[in-house]
Amino acid sequence: MGDYNYHIFLSYKRGGAVEEWVKNLFYPLLKKWLNEELPYEPDIYFDQNMRAGTEWPSEIKNALKTTRILVPILNSKYFSSSWCKAEFSTLSEREKLFLPNKITLIYPIRFHDGKYFTDHIENRLYFDMGEYSSTCLAFKESSNYILFERSVKKVAAELAELISKAPEYNNNWPIISPQEDNSSGDIPIPKSSY
Repeated sequence: MGDYNYHIFLSYKRGGAVEEWVKNLFYPLLKKWLNEELPYEPDIYFDQNMRAGTEWPSEIKNALKTTRILVPILNSKYFSSSWCKAEFSTLSEREKLFLPNKITLIYPIRFHDGKYFTDHIENRLYFDMGEYSSTCLAFKESSNYILFERSVKKVAAELAELISKAPEYNNNWPIISPQEDNSSGDIPIPKSSY
């Protein structure tokens, strides 16, 4: 993998149903099916796997810098998080370095409610998992779970393709630092740090 540490960085707004869904449903299936797609064990950055005592801000920045593909799990609160915005902006800035060649380094997944994030993702396509955004324990026993697993299998295949096309690692890629939310309610713009 060169100087990459991760194939995938899972980005989501902590708390609520989205965290439960990522932890208990999406992440385990993604890891399972990505492992089937790749000829090696995939390395997925998932903050739930962070060791106790880790200095998480620097851990997240290092993981972002050394990941090939960002998978943001979009919901109504995703872009209200300064960390999520910084994660998204970091890989978006990296993509811009390769224009006019179109290299995709962000693979958005819609968990729930697209009206609050459509302005932020520009003209990007996203994989819609809204139909499978249940966190109910009975969901795993339903026929929809089979369809959900098929969808994750398709996501894994598409991610494997993107991983294979990721550019060579560059230690000088920009990392976007999160900004403190201001009291006006405006969403602050993250700034780049090198």
